Amino acid sequence: QTLALPISAGRQPGPPSGPPPPPDGPAVALRARVPGTTTARVEPFGPEGRLVVVVRVDPALRRGALSDSDSATLTAAAHLALEVRRPLVAIVSTSGADVSAGVAALHGWGGAARALVAASGVVPIACAVVGTALAGPALLLALADIVVMSDDALAYVSGPADRKST
Repeated sequence: QTLALPISAGRQPGPPSGPPPPPDGPAVALRARVPGTTTARVEPFGPEGRLVVVVRVDPALRRGALSDSDSATLTAAAHLALEVRRPLVAIVSTSGADVSAGVAALHGWGGAARALVAASGVVPIACAVVGTALAGPALLLALADIVVMSDDALAYVSGPADRKST
């Protein structure tokens, strides 16, 4: 499925008139009816309201545990960002793969990584870690052009208790 954005002939829109719309303003949701902790939308972002593809992981749902459908949402967002040549912004706070989803969740993260690699170097990829990023999502941060972390953010592949001093 192809999503048409309000941009004529692939040209950048002119400077915005007036203040940019609020984040709740005009946006196009991707996979809007798919359940999960991850949402993706094309929306105005930043002080100039530039259209970007934004992926958010909601830590309030299952501590942000990511199922195969969540990784499919991230994959779809990365594919769309590449197709329409828009930056991809991910706002992440997750406990990692949803263990109840089993191997399917891990396979999904492989697909998400492949989609991010395809977009890398073509569109800017930015990640903001606003909580915890465990395991696979921590590895995906390495595929971003820029990673910003809040004061209380943590990103690691294995837990701090797994590390032993020698």
